[in-house]
Amino acid sequence: MKRYFLIFSFFMIAPNIHAQQESPVIKFSNITSTGLLSGQSQNVLTLQTINGIKYKTWFAGIGAAYDTYGYTSIPLFIDIRKTIGNKKWQPFIYADAGVNFSLYSDILPRKINGVDAYKFYDPFYGETGLGLGRTIYGKTTFTLSAGFSYKEFSYLQYSYPSSPPGGAQIAFYYRRFSIKMGVQF
Repeated sequence: MKRYFLIFSFFMIAPNIHAQQESPVIKFSNITSTGLLSGQSQNVLTLQTINGIKYKTWFAGIGAAYDTYGYTSIPLFIDIRKTIGNKKWQPFIYADAGVNFSLYSDILPRKINGVDAYKFYDPFYGETGLGLGRTIYGKTTFTLSAGFSYKEFSYLQYSYPSSPPGGAQIAFYYRRFSIKMGVQF
């Protein structure tokens, strides 16, 4: 938890530090996008926001997404991007890696008859891909990207009555293609 607080503090302080300089080199940036996740079993919409810092052609930030593929979850990840070239349409590459936080639902409720039913684990989430960006107004850039996304979903299903409660661990591995469009400020 301390690690997340330190990272959060850094992103809150960094814009104020460079704001006092005459010509800032490091700039705060936000990327907000929506897209389609398409895999073997379904096609779903996703929402994503990333906040970070931009330095020349590099971007690094912390992001969160709303992902309903397979089972609803909130991936929390680190995003690294590299823009290539300096033309109207700028290609970029990106990579995300982080943790996938699953959400309880009616399908897998937190409790059954007043006792714990499931324990969710927070396994790996990752994505990598290519994209194009184009400045549309001032410092606002339109982005379009395509990539490969990977998400794990894992839980322990308790079996009662046993002391201590035992159960079966169940895991799913979702591999899917991602197409997203958004804006970067």
